[in-house]
Amino acid sequence: MARHYQRRADEGFRSRIAIPPPPFQFSWTDPLLACGSCFAQDVCGSLQSAGLPVTRNPLGTVYHPLPLAAQLARWHQGKPFQREDLVDCDRGWASLEAHGHFAGREQDAVLQSLNAAVEEGHRAWHEARALVLALGSAWAWLDRSSGLATANCHRLPGSRFERRLVSVDELVAGLGQALEEFLTASPQRLVLLTVSPVRHLRDDAHENTLSKSALHLAVAELCRGHERIHYFPAWELMMDELRDYRYYGDDLAHPSPMAIEYISHRFAEVWLSPETRAMMDELNAVRTALEHRPSEPGSVVYARFLLHQRERLDQISRTWPGVHLHAFHQRLQTLEQLHFPEILAPDHPEADPS
Repeated sequence: MARHYQRRADEGFRSRIAIPPPPFQFSWTDPLLACGSCFAQDVCGSLQSAGLPVTRNPLGTVYHPLPLAAQLARWHQGKPFQREDLVDCDRGWASLEAHGHFAGREQDAVLQSLNAAVEEGHRAWHEARALVLALGSAWAWLDRSSGLATANCHRLPGSRFERRLVSVDELVAGLGQALEEFLTASPQRLVLLTVSPVRHLRDDAHENTLSKSALHLAVAELCRGHERIHYFPAWELMMDELRDYRYYGDDLAHPSPMAIEYISHRFAEVWLSPETRAMMDELNAVRTALEHRPSEPGSVVYARFLLHQRERLDQISRTWPGVHLHAFHQRLQTLEQLHFPEILAPDHPEADPS
């Protein structure tokens, strides 16, 4: 009994999920395009905030693979939205292919915003080394007039839509073509699929299980069909390693910030090169420093502190050429303007002429 307890204690009282080693690891210069559920936003957002070139959900979060495949096809073609693609809803004009934050009262403004997102997605599609997709639900809301699965119903009457659990074959066929188009553009590309661990309990617990099961089967079929399509076990990490409600948010459905941080760490330790992880550690240290509330704002001591952070960023830029530091420099400049506005005044001798 004592030996059994000691073994369990050594293992941390949990099942650790083994993640197979990938064919290669991403560097800080490899562009990634991350799409799908809000889980893609969270995990890949942590990579983006650490200086990696990540583009996330240009048209907003989307949970079902079929509207996600439609977005991928639009980015591949660079196909702009037209007026006939918009619907009139209580938010004004919107697209059934896009998130509600694109909705608005003026058609031209909505189209301009949507097509700016298409341009972003088109550029990211053609630049990306990898496509990361987080699949959220196999339950689709189909527009009865077009038969197409929607990304967002925009509070339109329920009678306009048919709710249906899409079959595994339909999921594979819908995503398969888009993934093939992405992969055939370059032999250096790969696709990374994951099933979002967010629990869609509004659908009913059993329906959520059916939905996630269909997604898992579809992902397995896609991975078997192409050697450059891989699976990251975000679902298993949440369900098996972090099987405790303390790792969920207040709604008991979404992973907590601690869980997202852990899953992001597991992703990084497998899929990112050691040099890239070292860079992320340096940048996270700078971010923590910049988030620190100064005890003596406006003092010489704080001015030296900010200068030291700028020097750290310069050193990071020299050590890892091409790293994306715009957000860090922007934050640093904001702090300098807040605490030392006289130094940054246009007529000051040390002001930056640019």
